[in-house]
This record gives sequence, structure tokens and C-alpha cells, in this order.
Amino acid sequence: MSGGAVTFRYPRSRALLALAGQDVVVVVALLVLALSDPRGALSVPLFVAAPMVLGFGVATLHHPARVDIDDEGIAFARYGRVHRFAWREIERVDVRRFLLGDRVLVRISPAGAFRGRYWVLRSIDRFAELVTAIEARGRSI
Repeated sequence: MSGGAVTFRYPRSRALLALAGQDVVVVVALLVLALSDPRGALSVPLFVAAPMVLGFGVATLHHPARVDIDDEGIAFARYGRVHRFAWREIERVDVRRFLLGDRVLVRISPAGAFRGRYWVLRSIDRFAELVTAIEARGRSI
């Protein structure tokens, strides 16, 4: 990718459904539980686990809403936060394809405990171009 930054993002309607789906499910489950059986056996574990799941998603950005690639590096963004990696600091880029072909897992090394692993879904604009660009850059490292 030469000549400037290229941004890949999900269509707005798809982003709300696909990317926020997990967050919505967790919040709805908590609301249902709180209204139906707040003192039940599952209440305490769910009230502890749900914020942890939401927090993990925010901390890791494992389902980015946007991917930016330029000559300097790659960035994954969501929730108003960005994980940016400079190509010169990356030692390895792995793109794992799955049998159904509806998503890839991008792993970047080295990265901290809450960075470096990102799911990219086929519904992102120009999915094939994005995957090809990441794979090509990974081979050149």
C-alpha cells in the first residue's frame, strides 16, 4: 500500500449489529436476570462476568470497527480507541483464515497481553483487499 492511508470500515448498519451484538446480548442478559431473579444462583457470577466481558472487549479491541493501513503501520480502532502498530516494530503478522471464510484472525507480534489479536469479518468494506494487504505486508517483514 503505497501513497497514503487506506481505511476499511464496516457499513454502519452491519457495524451496529455485528460488532455491538455481543455487548447488547450481555447487557440484555443482565437486565433479564436482574428483573427476573436478582438473588438466583447465576446472578452473582453473571453480574461479575458481564462487566468483565464488556471490559475485555474495550481493552483488547478484538472486534475493531475500523482498520487503517498506511506505509508507516496498521491501526485497529473501536470505542474511540486505537491500537497502532508501526511496520518497523512488527516481527510477525499472521492471518488465519477459517473454513467458512466469513472472518479472519489477524495476530501481530510482538504485542502486549491486551493487544495484537483482531477478528475481521467479511462484512467490512473491501474485505479481500484488506486481507491481501495484511498478508502481503506480513510476508515482507
